[in-house]
Amino acid sequence: MADAGDRIRVDPPQRVKGRKSPTAKMASSRMQACERKRLRGLPILAELSSRAVEKLAAHMSVARISAKTELLREGCAPEHLFLLIDGLVELSTTRSDGRSVAVSILRPPTFFPVEAILEGAPVLTSARTVQPSFVGRIPADRALRLIRAEPQFAEAIATGLASRLSDMLRELKSVRSKTCFERLVAWVLAMHMKADSSAEIRLPYDKSVLASRLGMAKETLSRDLARLAGWGVTVRGRRLTIEDPQALFQLAGIDEVTRPSVP
Repeated sequence: MADAGDRIRVDPPQRVKGRKSPTAKMASSRMQACERKRLRGLPILAELSSRAVEKLAAHMSVARISAKTELLREGCAPEHLFLLIDGLVELSTTRSDGRSVAVSILRPPTFFPVEAILEGAPVLTSARTVQPSFVGRIPADRALRLIRAEPQFAEAIATGLASRLSDMLRELKSVRSKTCFERLVAWVLAMHMKADSSAEIRLPYDKSVLASRLGMAKETLSRDLARLAGWGVTVRGRRLTIEDPQALFQLAGIDEVTRPSVP
C-alpha cells in the first residue's frame, strides 16, 4: 500500500502512431459549379454571404459515399470537419462486449464533429453512412480558421449545434419517460407525420439500427413491431401500413415538444 505522501502520476493519453482517420482513403474532388450552387441552397448556410460561401467551397472537397462507410472512429483525433449534404450518418459507440450501439442518426444538412474540432479533443463516437450519402469535408485546421475568421460561418455552426442539442434532448426525454413500446409508437407517429400523414411509411435503415437508436434490443423491437398489429399497423419487411393513426395517438400522443426527431 502506498504511503500517504506518495503521489499518483496520471500520464496524459497518447495518440497511437500511424492511427489515421478512416477518411484518408475517401475519394473526393473539388466542388464543381453545380455543387457550389447546391451548397448555397442549403438551409444551414442560408444566412452566409456569397463571399463566405465561396470561401467555404474553396476549402471543401466533396464525395458520393456508399452505405456503411466509416467516416470517424471513436477516440481518434478528427482530421476533417464534415458536412452531410445528402443521406444519413449513424453516430455510434462500442460497448465493453464489443457491440456497436447507435447514439444518434444525423440528418442533412449538418456539420460534424464540430465539438471535437472546437475542443481539440478526440471524437466521442464513430460515424458511418447508413445509406449512400453526399458528403463535404474540410481539413480540421482550415475549418477552425474559418470559424474564427467568418462570423456568418460561426453562426451557422452554432445554429447546427443548437439543432443537434434539441434532438438529443428529445431523445433523452423519450428514453427517460417512455417504455420501449411507447418510444417505438412515438417514432412511427413522427415518421407518419413527416410523410404528410401517409398511410404507408418505410423504415429508412435496418431494424438493427432502429433498435439501437430507440435504445432497445433487436429481439424487443421484433416483439414490439408484432404488437403494433393490435393498433392497426401492418409490418411487411421495411414497410409499415398504418390503418388507424388515431389509435396510435391515443396510445402515445405526441406534439411539437414530445415528438422525436426522425428518421
